[in-house]
Amino acid sequence: VYLLVKSEDTARGANWLIFAAGLTHGFAIHLRLYPLLFSPAYYLCLSTRLTRSARDLLRQLLFPSYRQLLFVVGTCIALFAFTGFFYSLYGWQYIYEAYLYHFVRRDVRHNFSLYFLLQYLSGNVTESSLVEKLLILAPQLGLLLYLSFSFGQFRQTLTFCVFALAFVMVTYKSVVTSQYFVWYLALLPLCLNNLQAISLSRAFVYFGTWLLGQALWLLPAYLLEFKTWNTFYWIGAQGVLFFLINSYLLMRLIEHYSFTSFKVNFKKLF
Repeated sequence: VYLLVKSEDTARGANWLIFAAGLTHGFAIHLRLYPLLFSPAYYLCLSTRLTRSARDLLRQLLFPSYRQLLFVVGTCIALFAFTGFFYSLYGWQYIYEAYLYHFVRRDVRHNFSLYFLLQYLSGNVTESSLVEKLLILAPQLGLLLYLSFSFGQFRQTLTFCVFALAFVMVTYKSVVTSQYFVWYLALLPLCLNNLQAISLSRAFVYFGTWLLGQALWLLPAYLLEFKTWNTFYWIGAQGVLFFLINSYLLMRLIEHYSFTSFKVNFKKLF
């Protein structure tokens, strides 16, 4: 993100910064698969024109700008080079464990996910139905595309776009544990200067509501794990509540977001 934003303010060497951003992005995807979903936002922010329709998007995909092409080439070089190297060391097992496993993973242990109870009740089913997969993926993909088009086209709003994308990915995941909160909490500091419309008291209310949602989930989780109470349906209900809380908070953050002070504050941050 830093390299892409800096390239907009740099006349000489901008293309090298974009190529370096592609290399960095490819390496990030190699390490963790989820940054792949940031790619549409990165791609759109390098466009020379606004994308207002599906026709505009198709035109960009078929006829990318020079900078978009540089970014894609850099991403592919880094991703295939690192992945190819480790494939040469460990073979097909590496590809499965690093990438493919995430598409077939099922975890019926209690977690924050909206879909926990569904997975628990169908724990003996080895493969999810096509309808179930569509119900889980369609809302998430729709939101990711909407946010990429809304905030990804402008480098002034790119940091908030990446934060919002990570927030949606975690909120809609079929398995959500506390470690996944780092995905978006690590990006939140980049957006704080653009959320100044939120008063300090309201910010504490939002943060307290987010913590309260976790605490209400942790109570039945504790009773299940340490007291062996049958609280699976309780945990499922709290998962729904936590999902609603996260959805509400994302709406409020989008509502209060402002990008007028982005450039100067981003420069100060680095």
